[in-house]
Parts: sequence; C-alpha cells; structure tokens
Amino acid sequence: MNPKSLFATVFYTAGLLALIGSCAKEDLGPREFAQLDFVEIVGVEEDSILVRCAISSIPDSKTIIELGFLEKYDHNNKGPFTEGPFPSNGKKYPVSFPSAPALPYLFTGKVKYPAYGKTAIRAYAVTREGTVLGPTTNFEGDPLKWEVTHFAPLSGKPGDTITIFGKNLPMELAQYQLGLGTAIRIPVQYKDTKRLQFVVPGGVAPGARFSLRLFLTFGFVETRYDLPGEFTIL
Repeated sequence: MNPKSLFATVFYTAGLLALIGSCAKEDLGPREFAQLDFVEIVGVEEDSILVRCAISSIPDSKTIIELGFLEKYDHNNKGPFTEGPFPSNGKKYPVSFPSAPALPYLFTGKVKYPAYGKTAIRAYAVTREGTVLGPTTNFEGDPLKWEVTHFAPLSGKPGDTITIFGKNLPMELAQYQLGLGTAIRIPVQYKDTKRLQFVVPGGVAPGARFSLRLFLTFGFVETRYDLPGEFTIL
C-alpha cells in the first residue's frame, strides 16, 4: 500500500470512530423533563408554611432523585418576586416521596414562616435528566393563619363526641386524628373550618384520664398539637 492510500485509510477509520463515538454520547431523541404544574399555600402554622405542588409528567418515575421546595426572603419588602432562575441564596426543603409515585402526584412540605417581609416559594424536582423548577408563589402576612383553641366536653363515655374548636382549619387534603394519650388514635368523624369531631372509642376503662393530641397530616408531613387540659372517661 502506498503512503497516500495508507494515510487515507487511517484518516477514514479515525473519522468513522469519532462519528460512532459522537452518536453514542449524543441523545438522539428529545429530552423529556418533569412537569411541575403549580405550587400553592394550603395552611400556616406558628413557624411554618404548608405548601403543596403537583407533578404531572416525568419520563420515568423511578428517575426521581429529590423533590422539595425552595424559599427566599425579601426582608426589604420591595415587591413580588418574578419568574426565572431561582436565587442562589434560596433555602432548600426536600420532602419524602414514594419510590415510584403515580401521576399526577401531589407532594406537600413545610417551609419556614417569614419573620417579616415577603417570601417566595418554588417547587423543584431533581431527576437524572436534570433539575426542574416549578412556578413561584409569594407569601406575606398571615391571611391563612389557623389555630386550634380548645376542646369540649372535658369528660364522656364511649360513643360520645369530643369537639375540638379552632379557626381557619385546613380542609382540602388535610387528614386529622385525635390521640388519647400516646397509645390511642381515633379518626375524625366531622370537620369544617371551625371544628373537628371525634367519637370516644370503646374498650377504655372508666376513670381513665388522657391528655389530647391533635395530629394533622398533609401528604407525608405530620404535625402534632398538644391541647391544654385532660379528658376523662366516664
């Protein structure tokens, strides 16, 4: 083989190998990313904001690495936040999620309640394809501030109703249980924004006295409220 033919063969082989390597590295199909539809505030606690987001599309649910919310304060109170890349000084709040969630999937989390000024909250999803940021919601003040105030009556027999009173109690997606002491939990029988009702269970000895604990669950986030006073079984 003459030198020119040898050079042409080597050049052709090198070019072919480079092309094959390039095709192997390049994603020949369109890249699909997770789709975060919205983020909204669903409740406010003393030191936390309860937020939720819907993820409606993802190439493969098993590729989810992390879900959560980002938060950034505006202590100068200059105005609402805008869309775009989230600021680097935003704080991250990851949430728990199932290994292969069914879509659409609602996930809920907590972010810190702002001491003053405005705060921006944004959902995010980390997958093998990259990080996706959802829309932003802004929070200021406490229009959704809710609280539990007291319960009545202070005593009752199995089958009687215990009513817990409050204001602006979360309804949608909120799950309530009442704990009698540390061992017994009973589900809510009725709920509205001002009261929750539970039925005293059977099998509890008369004279037993319990502290009451209200459990509120949003998704994978559970919050406990210890109510003042005790309830006595008649």
